[in-house]
Amino acid sequence: MLVSFLLAEVIDNNILENFLKENKNVTYSIKTLSKRLNVKKKHIYFLYKQSNNIKKGIPLEVGSNKHSFNIFKYNE
Repeated sequence: MLVSFLLAEVIDNNILENFLKENKNVTYSIKTLSKRLNVKKKHIYFLYKQSNNIKKGIPLEVGSNKHSFNIFKYNE
């Protein structure tokens, strides 16, 4: 019961979405977000999965030629 309440509170108050909303048009890596928000990387990925306004960026946007990358950006 308590866990579901805390989970709902975290999803409603999505710190990742709020941070990316303030910094639109900027693409951040999962490591940078983890350091700036002071949370674990797996928590960042969880918040990304729960939000409809955050999209996973394309590696070519940041100059990488990799196939996949954990970079995120705000999308309205």
